[in-house]
Amino acid sequence: MDKFLKQESGFFTVCRGMVVSWLVTAALLLILSVLLLGTGLSTKAAGGIMIAVYILSPFAGGFYLGKKAEQKKYLWGLLFGVLYFVIFCLVSLAINPPGIFSFPLLLKLFLMQAIGGMVGGMLS
Repeated sequence: MDKFLKQESGFFTVCRGMVVSWLVTAALLLILSVLLLGTGLSTKAAGGIMIAVYILSPFAGGFYLGKKAEQKKYLWGLLFGVLYFVIFCLVSLAINPPGIFSFPLLLKLFLMQAIGGMVGGMLS
C-alpha cells in the first residue's frame, strides 16, 4: 500500500511539473506575441525566441521535478524532457497535418527538450 501511495504522488508530481512547464510556455509565447505585434520583431529573432521556449519550458518542469526528487535529479529531469517532447509531438500531430516535421527537425527538438529538462533537474 505504501508503494502505491508513493507512485501515485509521483504521478501527481509529474503532472504538477507539466503544469509548470505549460505555464512557462504560455508566458513566453505571450511575451513573443507582444514583441511581434509591438516591435515588428524579425522572423529570425522570433525563431530564436521559439528555441528558447523549447528549452526553457522543459527546463522549468525538470527543475520542479528535481526539487521534489531526493536522488538522481538529472534522470528525473531527462525523463521529464522526453515526456514533454512526446506530448509536444502528439499535440502537434493533432493540430498539423502529418509529415510537416522532418526527422532532423524532430531530432533537434527532442535533444533541446530532453537536455533542457535534464539541465533543469541537475540545477535544482
